Amino acid sequence: MKSENADSAVSTAPAEPTPNVDGDGLEDGEVEPSKGPPLPGRTLADQTLGSHPDNLGDGTNKEEEVEASASTHPVILSGNLVAPPDLPEAELVTSPNTPLGPDNFPEVRSAKYKRIFEDEKAGRVCFRLAHNDGTMENLSLLSKLKTVIQAQLPKMPREYIARVVYSREHYSYVVVREGGEVVGGITFRPFIARKFAEIVFLAVLSMSQTAGYGARLIAHFKDYVREAFDTQHLLTYADNLAIGFFKKQGFTSEISLEKSIWVGYIKDYEGATLLQCTFFTKVKYMEIYSIYAAHRKAVFEKIKEASLSHVAYPGLDAFKKGAKKVDPMEIPGLKDSGWRPEMEEKPRGSAEGRGPMYRMLFQLLIELRENPSAWAFREPVSGVADYYTIITHPMDLATMEGHLKDGKYETYEAFQADFSLIIYNAKKYNEETTNYYKAACKLDRYCKERAKQLISDFGIIQIQHT
Repeated sequence: MKSENADSAVSTAPAEPTPNVDGDGLEDGEVEPSKGPPLPGRTLADQTLGSHPDNLGDGTNKEEEVEASASTHPVILSGNLVAPPDLPEAELVTSPNTPLGPDNFPEVRSAKYKRIFEDEKAGRVCFRLAHNDGTMENLSLLSKLKTVIQAQLPKMPREYIARVVYSREHYSYVVVREGGEVVGGITFRPFIARKFAEIVFLAVLSMSQTAGYGARLIAHFKDYVREAFDTQHLLTYADNLAIGFFKKQGFTSEISLEKSIWVGYIKDYEGATLLQCTFFTKVKYMEIYSIYAAHRKAVFEKIKEASLSHVAYPGLDAFKKGAKKVDPMEIPGLKDSGWRPEMEEKPRGSAEGRGPMYRMLFQLLIELRENPSAWAFREPVSGVADYYTIITHPMDLATMEGHLKDGKYETYEAFQADFSLIIYNAKKYNEETTNYYKAACKLDRYCKERAKQLISDFGIIQIQHT
């Protein structure tokens, strides 16, 4: 999927380089890259990111080239990165029938991540460095990666992609499946004297993007680049569609790295956001799920120390003996939990007094507003001359939020009636071929599917959902 501005991007000649003046990390007479134009054709991450046409070739940093060991063999990890102390090795997910508790917790891996992990252990997929060192093996991997990037960035000049991938200043970390197939990779440039590396390209073939290769590739790459090049930070530019992916991988738009370290060494692009990732010293990213599991176990143990939530009480038998009601304070464990009768007397309008119906509808409304198809329905329509002549009963998600807070939705049917009005109005005012009509259809389908799930999750009963 391409970014919205990909088709409108204009390719212009790069600006002239300006001489380096700080003398840190560059040889005399060498030039540092200056601000250049945006490059066309960025795609969604797992995506390829644009870089710098004039940051290559003759402007080699001699000091960094020596430190980066651009030799006939790629740099290999020594495997001595240190994880936090007392962390368990990676564990398999427990059986779905096994009760959760502080002594029995599942590792928080997604199913697709587990498949990649198993393929990697079995040798069906590997992650490795490729660099233009003149060997046929590495040149073959770089050529295959170049093809992947070209497939993901059809609008980016092929000559430019080749120039970056084959540059001796740049390295690539690739995903290789059985038979030598390259399905993705990261092309990056380390600035060793400055302790950071720039991600230039990150690309995974479309058919493999939902399989989790991007996240696993990032984990391998972080551990590799930190040890091989003594890197402490990563910088990259991402368009709006890619920001979410990178933030999931630990990147942030809050740049803490001093400008004097990176300004003039990487380019600034219009319509793109600079992101930074700073490494945690003791974390080995390929073992991140073991770290999550250890933290989760620690949380369970702290909860066990501070509460009785792990204690299972016997059920009540008073009703079997003919009792019509039970004093709540006699229910085993209820008093120990901190419950008091006055808690039931809180006003219904307070946050504590909100029932499951309100909380379910509030959650549904949040997810509807955040849905990409809701862009035209979040606020009341404005600036359209004849809209309120044709639409006599307008409705939007902001108005629905006000109705919910005012207590007007005591049932799901009342909520659904207003939401259906949004969809009806959109279809009435717009032709079927318009983006507004199509967005309304998508949002309607999403609402129906998500509402069914939330109704079940919140334990809402006797709801007639149409």
